[in-house]
Amino acid sequence: MSRSRTSEDETDEEEFTRALDAHKKMLQQGRSFSGRERNCCFLNLGNRSESFANISAAAGLDFPDDGRSLVTVDWDQDGDLDVWLSNRNAPRLRFLRNDMPADSHSLMVRPVGNGRDTNRDAIGARVEVMPSGEIESEKQPRQIKTVRAGEGFLSQSSKWLHFGLGPKKQPQTIKIHWPGGGVETFSNLQVDGRYVLLQGTGKAEKLARRQGVLKLKPEPLTVPPASGSARIPLLSLLPMPATEYQTSDGGRQQLSIGKGRPVLVNLWATWCAPCREELAEMAKRKDEFAEHNLDVVALCMDSLGEEKTDPQAAEKFLDQIHFPFTRGTATEHLANLFQSIHNLLVVNNTPLPAPTSFLIDGEGRLSVIYKGPVPLDRLFADCRHASRSREERFMESAAVPGKLFRSAALEERLKLLELANHIKIADGLKQSGAVEDAEAQLRAGLKIADRADLRTNLGSILLDQGRLNEAEVHLMRAIAIDPAFAAAYGNLANLRIRQNRPDDAIVLYEKALELDPDFALAHYNLAMLLSRLRRFEEAKDHYRLAVAADGEFSEAYRQWGNLLRHLGQPAEAIERYESALAADPANAQLHNDWGELLATEGQMKAAVAQFRRALELVPDYPAARENLRRAEMSLKR
Repeated sequence: MSRSRTSEDETDEEEFTRALDAHKKMLQQGRSFSGRERNCCFLNLGNRSESFANISAAAGLDFPDDGRSLVTVDWDQDGDLDVWLSNRNAPRLRFLRNDMPADSHSLMVRPVGNGRDTNRDAIGARVEVMPSGEIESEKQPRQIKTVRAGEGFLSQSSKWLHFGLGPKKQPQTIKIHWPGGGVETFSNLQVDGRYVLLQGTGKAEKLARRQGVLKLKPEPLTVPPASGSARIPLLSLLPMPATEYQTSDGGRQQLSIGKGRPVLVNLWATWCAPCREELAEMAKRKDEFAEHNLDVVALCMDSLGEEKTDPQAAEKFLDQIHFPFTRGTATEHLANLFQSIHNLLVVNNTPLPAPTSFLIDGEGRLSVIYKGPVPLDRLFADCRHASRSREERFMESAAVPGKLFRSAALEERLKLLELANHIKIADGLKQSGAVEDAEAQLRAGLKIADRADLRTNLGSILLDQGRLNEAEVHLMRAIAIDPAFAAAYGNLANLRIRQNRPDDAIVLYEKALELDPDFALAHYNLAMLLSRLRRFEEAKDHYRLAVAADGEFSEAYRQWGNLLRHLGQPAEAIERYESALAADPANAQLHNDWGELLATEGQMKAAVAQFRRALELVPDYPAARENLRRAEMSLKR
């Protein structure tokens, strides 16, 4: 279970962040929230010496699920409480029907407030049940329950209150203590009845049992056997980035995908026995690959390992089995690319095993990931995965089979999931410098839905590439879709700066900040622009607001420090550099800037230390090297 934050923790941000990171890594390693403990059910024994007994197995509730929520409700209206269980893992939902013995009786009541003194749901009402006709006393047996809202984590049981009466058939009296004040009695309620108790009437309205039966067909859960292999069909068909592999003659060859036929990229190693068996089977069944118009690119990963291997071993083995498909050697860039895509799509971020295969459709879109050997009949069937509907791909992506409740809301949710994957992959590719591939992901997302965030992100990428006219089209379209989307105004302001229209840029930044006053990047960019326009006091205000919105914004602290240094305020500049250093200790530019300030102040030894630190972080840093040379020469004089 994740650690909850306490008041003592609130002053220790680093410790709390470490705890969150540890929790995230735990999930990425495939570990269970509850340590794979079985569910527990306890029976109240009604005595003080031993209050509860563990009846988990006897009750049939001891599932090994990662349970989250439990609610009780008389689902079939037979007088006993049934149970719905929600889990983090599969099955996501379980229904457990309670079949009470035929000689047992119950009473179901639903208090309803008058809407004035008491809320209509009667939340907080305390209900007492006792046999009718008996003298009320403290010793008289009674049951007491309270109407509650939210009885557990992410769950809410029925507001109908259930009272088990055992073999008793005697009419019952209900006494309600209303949360708005006052006590009301309802008499002579018949056992096995369902009653609505409206505040202020003193009369119980009996409801007839629902006609018909809501039948739920029990089905066994088919759990796949434990295995080191995994088949991961994707909901989102993701355009694969361009990449190269090494050919047998040492050259580089572009991975040929998106040419109208599906391709299986197989990463293997000569030391991996399952890899060799898999490739040999592929060679034997080459005619079936031709029937399915499926190509294979087998890329050996021997050169990526730490152990020394025979560079010719892969070629010798493939020749020996008469491997008829494309072959080559995986480059480090290609292996890292496939690992990164896997990590962005799959929670369990463990290193890819050998073999691992990626099925890419004829349009160059990743559709299925296989960790471990691929059953070839399954592979051939998966060639159709990319042509399936979104709902069908979602069903295929489930770890265990189940039923899909189709609705417009589900379709919209699946579209959002698919779009989220495109945006996530695009962000990762952009950060790695693969902007053209990031652009392809966003354009694929736009085919699903024309959204402001997709247009804005695409406009930002086009702006970085200097494609200003195209960027403007997408940013203007983003604003038309959502006039309150602050990021679109911020990126359009960046475009106006590139077009040498600073006044227009200021207006757009101000509009973005009107929509989102905590838009740290807009404050920072506006501060940079105002500094260039020599509007220094306004610039300082926006640097301050940028770091107030994002306390880890190292670059805003650094540029604020540079502005203060320019204005002849070295002490204040150093304070900002210290804040920047706390947020980003490995910022070489920061150490260089700090060194320049110290050199200006005549503190040459301290300046030399900063320049050297900058070069330790970035050895090929011309400005820091030149500054260090000058500072050392000054010390020698």
